[in-house]
Amino acid sequence: GFKYLRGMHLNDAKSTFGSRVDRHHSLGEGNIGHDAFRWIMQDDRFDGIPLILETINPDIWAEEIAWLKAQQTEKAVA
Repeated sequence: GFKYLRGMHLNDAKSTFGSRVDRHHSLGEGNIGHDAFRWIMQDDRFDGIPLILETINPDIWAEEIAWLKAQQTEKAVA
C-alpha cells in the first residue's frame, strides 16, 4: 500500500464513519479527532509524502499547520 501513496489530504470529518458523506471539519473538531493526526505525523511511513490540509476554516490554517508540525516531535501516541 504505502509504495503507491503519492499524497494525502488531511481533514477531520463532520460526518460519521461509513456514512459515505464527505464533509470536512477542522483538525480535532470532528469525528476523527486529534489522535489520528498525531499518529500520522509521527509515523515514519508518511515521511516524504505530501500532506494537503483540506479543512474548512482558512483563518486557522496557519495554526493547524503549526499544530501538525509540533506533533512530529511530541511523544508518540500508544
